[in-house]
Amino acid sequence: MVAVTKENQVFLDREPIALDRLKPQLESLLAPNRDRPVTIRADREILLEMAVKVLDAAKAAGAQQLSIVTEIVKAPK
Repeated sequence: MVAVTKENQVFLDREPIALDRLKPQLESLLAPNRDRPVTIRADREILLEMAVKVLDAAKAAGAQQLSIVTEIVKAPK
């Protein structure tokens, strides 16, 4: 699961991650099973540009099943 807060903080499995590290980390997670669904939880207030960057990283990592959920997202504690 990828989450993006309204402050454009990106999290992968509840751990903060820099956007430029998202693709390689997703590649590692998806390597055993490219059909594993990737869900992106994005705060509804983020800019479309940020959502597209996260989607592009997931696609470039080989994600074949993508879904987006928009809601108010806070940084995990």
